[in-house]
Amino acid sequence: MQIIGKCPVCNDALNVASLKCKSCNIEINGDFTLSKFDL
Repeated sequence: MQIIGKCPVCNDALNVASLKCKSCNIEINGDFTLSKFDL
């Protein structure tokens, strides 16, 4: 799955709101930003 960096409605930058582990299913919620190197 490709990560999009801009909102398809208003074209503003998107932030990540949730991170989830595939192994143990723990989920961490917050306001995480992506740099251009993360995409």
